Amino acid sequence: MMKKIMCTLVLVSVVFSLSAAFVPFSYNRTSSFFSSPATIGEVEEDTPFGFMVDVSSDIKGLSFLSSPLSVTEEAAESMALSLEKKDMEWWKDNAEVISVFSSFDSSFPVPSFDEDNETFELWRIRNYLTSTFLSSSYTKERRAYVVTALADDEDVFMREKKIGGNSDLYLSLFGEKISDGFGWGWNVNLGFDGSERLFGGGKSIFSLDTRGEIGYAFSVTDKLTIGISCIPSLRMETYILPSSYALSRLQGDMLSLFTEDFRFGTGIEVNMGLLYRVNEELSFTIDGRNLPSLYSYWGLSLSDMASFNLNFNRLKDTWVELPDGVLGAHWKRGRHSVDVAMDSIVSQLLWMKEVDGYEFDFMLCPKVKYSYSLGKQKTLTAYLENSLIAFALDYNGFSFSLSYKVEDNNIGMKIGYRF
Repeated sequence: MMKKIMCTLVLVSVVFSLSAAFVPFSYNRTSSFFSSPATIGEVEEDTPFGFMVDVSSDIKGLSFLSSPLSVTEEAAESMALSLEKKDMEWWKDNAEVISVFSSFDSSFPVPSFDEDNETFELWRIRNYLTSTFLSSSYTKERRAYVVTALADDEDVFMREKKIGGNSDLYLSLFGEKISDGFGWGWNVNLGFDGSERLFGGGKSIFSLDTRGEIGYAFSVTDKLTIGISCIPSLRMETYILPSSYALSRLQGDMLSLFTEDFRFGTGIEVNMGLLYRVNEELSFTIDGRNLPSLYSYWGLSLSDMASFNLNFNRLKDTWVELPDGVLGAHWKRGRHSVDVAMDSIVSQLLWMKEVDGYEFDFMLCPKVKYSYSLGKQKTLTAYLENSLIAFALDYNGFSFSLSYKVEDNNIGMKIGYRF
């Protein structure tokens, strides 16, 4: 027993000594067993290969993909209402907005910023926005390109009226094997993490990461199990601006997405956990996640990538992912099982300390899952988290789920298979 404890402590110390050279991933595909490593001692799993496709979007995000002009029309109205409220000083400080309008329409009343004519020039701009820019003579296509050109500027659109977003797409390939308290796994993830807004600021992230997972759990007593897991990773990502995303959809050209520099990184995530089994039906877990999760990034410009000049620039010495604690309760009787968890408490408290004005959101913490077994490898599951409701079916390796997020009118679907 003492040897097991010493091995665990040595592994932790090695991880801490190496952690400055690694990087985590924004889209967490870590298997639940490695996120709660004490459970590794409770299961047997052998999946040489599997895949999962995860798609989600709000209604406006779907509308933009299917009929972009209908959404750009709404964005144009939001922009016109916002710009109508701007004074002449704002227009003077935002000459690029004037340049965009005049490049698409030579009749745009470019102001001279003469103080004697300020009131009249401001009236002409406001009149143009309502009588010309939003009129039928100004084609929808031209309005769409004006809106797209200004999509990165949050001050141009009405902040209180969000226009779509949250369109996410992920493809994951994975494998894992768990036996006799020891587990390992791998996964490769290609993802698009959409901005919360289609227009008016915010950035999407396109990423590719590959990770290994290794974990070990051992019994201290008949009721108490300790587990630790380590997840090293390699990652590539780039930001996608709202203007690039909109232009790519309008032109049907995916290459238009990539206008920002790429980042490359390496990282590591360490999790530790305890499992206490009250009896055959009831158990409790306590997990410490991101203990630590540290990473480093190197930047590579688009021009260097195009010329195959690998001139990497170190962006920062070390980033640290906020640690978190998770309390879980697990009950199973016959075909029924219930899992309840409380997380995001520690991370939110730390975030409140770092960011002025951040308010603790209790609704981010509780998560409830109910499962009903239909037989071997056949399960129905209902899941509730914050404003997210999901239903899933697992059937002989095939998995399918539908979800709905009430807060954002976000619809999600997952399809996967374990071979």
